[in-house]
Amino acid sequence: MKINKILSSATLLYGMSMAMSVGSCATPVQTNLPGYTPGADIISVSPTRNQVDLIGDVVYSQIKGTRSVRQLHMSVLVPRTNDLKPAIIYYPGGGFMSSEHDKFIEMRMALAEAGFVVAAVEYRTIPDTFPAPVEDGKAAIRYLREHASNYGIDPQRIGVLGDSAGGWLAQMMGTTNGDKTFDKGDFLQQSSDVQAVATLYGISDLLNIGEGFPESVQEVHRSPAVTEALMINGPAFRNFCGSPHHSVKRKSAKRQSNRTYERSKTPISYYAW
Repeated sequence: MKINKILSSATLLYGMSMAMSVGSCATPVQTNLPGYTPGADIISVSPTRNQVDLIGDVVYSQIKGTRSVRQLHMSVLVPRTNDLKPAIIYYPGGGFMSSEHDKFIEMRMALAEAGFVVAAVEYRTIPDTFPAPVEDGKAAIRYLREHASNYGIDPQRIGVLGDSAGGWLAQMMGTTNGDKTFDKGDFLQQSSDVQAVATLYGISDLLNIGEGFPESVQEVHRSPAVTEALMINGPAFRNFCGSPHHSVKRKSAKRQSNRTYERSKTPISYYAW
């Protein structure tokens, strides 16, 4: 685990401008400072933005395979305050092909500076198949609850955020609240329920991707080789000749669609802005 101090460019620029303009206003010389040069002025610069710590390479889950163990990581931004803070788990998009959790640092930093603990997580993508990403998403939630005191998190205020395929995963976290089907792995004594969901152009129904677009686009999404089909069924060659590939796909797709779980519960309130 490595901890890095995040310094904003605005603070550094502010310090540089002070160094060029301050003479007689400098603080008294402190000769015990490391690197002190005799006769130099010591300038005090106050932070202009909230300080945030980055905790990277956090292993939140270990997936046991036949011959190896795969570690799943998260990167956590923690505001430097003493108060209990709400947390946001960010699931990155990637077309079900990747989950690069270090991207969109500007968005994550803005949320952290606003007072949220922000955990960006990687999750399994193809060639792994459903329900692997959902299990990973819930494992990340349970991990944060288990280690809430380490990050100053209020365990009763954990929300999720995602874009594109990550938006689908965030929606699945919300629509499966209270459903233990996908709780696998460690910290099962902790709840994987969330208190808020925000999605950026997330997919809601895997059965109608491409609807409303030109026929050429719809044809792509009907292919057994398209990414969402690979996530549902795995490689097409796994289906023996004559097996009902499309019926299996349809049944599996329903299990992976947010609407399937939403219909069986109290209506959810949606807010768009």
